[in-house]
Amino acid sequence: MKKIAWFIPYPAEGSGGHRTIFQNLQALADRGYECHAYIEDIGLGESAAKLKETIEGYFGAINAKFYMGFEPREQYDLIFATAWYTAKFVRDIQQNCKKAYFIQDFEAYFNPMGDGYLLAENSYRYGLMPVTIGRWLSNKMTNEFNSPSNYFDFCADLNVYK
Repeated sequence: MKKIAWFIPYPAEGSGGHRTIFQNLQALADRGYECHAYIEDIGLGESAAKLKETIEGYFGAINAKFYMGFEPREQYDLIFATAWYTAKFVRDIQQNCKKAYFIQDFEAYFNPMGDGYLLAENSYRYGLMPVTIGRWLSNKMTNEFNSPSNYFDFCADLNVYK
């Protein structure tokens, strides 16, 4: 069985970005991949088990092992960054595995021009394989960062959004 690690920012209830991350993690788990979620440790002293319970309350059942912090505990076949500041951790991991960047938006635009903008923008230059939501972002990675990417289209649950 192939093992995949996801490096994920600390979650917020109702976060669409987190919902998308966990839905895609679960889709891979449903297809037989062993998924591990490494959640940003923001110093609250939470256990991984308690945080998993909280996250499942927000987003539904998640078939994954949960860990606090961005220090991998096992060998992986693939490791995903999921936000600009997780990309550096993934880039620097000393494992012989594929490293990818699950990109949902151009995060540099979330910051005014300055250090935050440049740090987010430079995360796309780390050599991680981009997997984007939507063609626009895929084209941006290819054309502006010389980083050809895979993408999937935006989707909606048509039972909910009619």
